[in-house]
Amino acid sequence: MSIGLIILSIILIFLLYVLLFPVTIKADTEKNIYFVRLPGVFGFRIIKNITGWRMRFSVFFIRFSMKIPPAKKPDRKKDEKRLKKIGKQSRKRFKTGYLSYVLKLVKAFRIRKLYLNIDTGDYPLNARLIPVTFFLSNNHINLSVNFNDYNSLYLIFHLQLIKVLYISIRHFMFNL
Repeated sequence: MSIGLIILSIILIFLLYVLLFPVTIKADTEKNIYFVRLPGVFGFRIIKNITGWRMRFSVFFIRFSMKIPPAKKPDRKKDEKRLKKIGKQSRKRFKTGYLSYVLKLVKAFRIRKLYLNIDTGDYPLNARLIPVTFFLSNNHINLSVNFNDYNSLYLIFHLQLIKVLYISIRHFMFNL
């Protein structure tokens, strides 16, 4: 009886850890590193090497990796057939309740760092964007405009899974 209680308590503590601790999501276009991580539980990383793209996984301190095969060129004939088939089917309308659901989900994400360096390719537009980016920048968000045909994004944000679960349950229970 006591062993079952110990196992049950370990499972509950693990579930609380997964639900309450934030999941870190990072995108760095300069170094081509993208990952999702919950420390101690799981990690998923996509990295570009000299040989190509690689995926690295870690689950409970066990790490393994695999190479991503190169993308195949799309078959135009199949795409044309699929588009014709979609056009014949009746399309469902977008419900307005889902817009509020998506907005609440977006608010669940917390931006920790955002560095965005953009170039639109249009000099007058870049010049007009400089004061806007200056006023929108703060400690966590750094927006800048360059004139060097160079774009980069460095983004780190956190997400608590319990917030997503709460928003989803509340939406689907009360907005059907």
